[in-house]
Amino acid sequence: MPTPDHPQELLEELLDGQADELSRAALMDALRGDAALRAELRLHLEMSDSLGRLKTERQDENFVRSAAGHAMAVGAEQADDFVNGLTRRISRRTWARRLAVAAVITLAATGAFVAYRPSTTSAVVASMIELDDQGRVIARHDITPGYHHAPQEGLFRLNFSNGAVVAVEAPADFRIESAMKMRLHSGKLNAWCPESAHGFQVATATGMVTDLGTSFGVSTHRNGASEFLVLDGLIEVSQGKETRRLEEGQAVRTARSAGIEDLAFEATPFARTWPLASGIIATHGSVKPAPPGTAEQLSKLESNDTVLVIPEKRNVIFDQSFQAEITEPGTFSSANASQLHVLREDPEKRLRSFLVRFNPVYDFGFKRFDGAVTFDRPVLGICCQGKYLDATDGIFATGAWTDVSEEARQFRGIDLNQPSGYPEQVTLSEDRRTVTIVFNAGVSSDDIRVILEED
Repeated sequence: MPTPDHPQELLEELLDGQADELSRAALMDALRGDAALRAELRLHLEMSDSLGRLKTERQDENFVRSAAGHAMAVGAEQADDFVNGLTRRISRRTWARRLAVAAVITLAATGAFVAYRPSTTSAVVASMIELDDQGRVIARHDITPGYHHAPQEGLFRLNFSNGAVVAVEAPADFRIESAMKMRLHSGKLNAWCPESAHGFQVATATGMVTDLGTSFGVSTHRNGASEFLVLDGLIEVSQGKETRRLEEGQAVRTARSAGIEDLAFEATPFARTWPLASGIIATHGSVKPAPPGTAEQLSKLESNDTVLVIPEKRNVIFDQSFQAEITEPGTFSSANASQLHVLREDPEKRLRSFLVRFNPVYDFGFKRFDGAVTFDRPVLGICCQGKYLDATDGIFATGAWTDVSEEARQFRGIDLNQPSGYPEQVTLSEDRRTVTIVFNAGVSSDDIRVILEED
């Protein structure tokens, strides 16, 4: 099928369900460069969804014909080629599917249907980034109440104005109702909520989770069955008049007829959303995000093959100074072993950290690890040697790192006295978001602490 070259023809094909891959690609190119077209598409989709959800006794063929006829009559009075071209091609066979599109475009063009028209002054309640499978950001959007999205692929991170962070994995179907509530029709998500977002809610067809200061996961299916689990803190799950309070490491399931049932805690299904909600945009090489889990589970992670990026404390008040070898772009290694900086306290700021850690299961001799991790914001500082890691454990650590033996602890951090040919180094990129490591490790752990400023 030949690909239309007019953006609104491409838009028409998409809304009619007739767009092939070439048309979709061409439309995406047009949307990237045309803010007005993006606004038009958003308007069409929102209106189409609203009309599709109308609960009226006249939702039959007579209602469809009547409304479509009115849309065409009004459209005929406007000098709008897209409206007229669209309305001329509506056939009886496609009344139901195309009514919403015709009404939206025609009435939006005339301003006659302002009661259903999204306000151009609606407050932005969140910003959203879309990432591909390689962790590359491919789109950014500002989100207002009523935003509905049903992607078939990709990862999406929503940064709410109240501080809540939600990561959604497609295929999914979700709607943003306000700064404090979203609805998940299908798919799975992870959410993290600071104090400013306590009370944030995620609704599904069979349950509602209310945050009480936590990190949690939600998974739901088209049949309404939903799972809720707590990775940190506390949540409340409700269904009708029944309410259950869950703590870290607990999970429940809701269904249309079974009420709220206990469920074995299993965080594996959230392996893609949990790192994104935690602030990890992408990893490469030997560096991988830690699997989702509670703080206790994460502190015990071991691997002979992978350097894990482990989220630590969030929203830490910056009320004490600490030392770090890296505070600016560049590389730290044996060549500048004496390099050290002091990060002065600033109680107005909040911090968070990640432990980038190799922790072997057993002694297998030296092995080289090369890799990188990219975060969602610039890095404030990196502690690279054992003594500076020890000094910041009390501020940022969630696990009992101090429980290991003194013999094991003496090799903590990167080793700047490695034999020739086994250098260790840490590099911070020019944009301050990517940390690249070279570890050569064996018996003991190698780790660094990456510190960032919280929103």
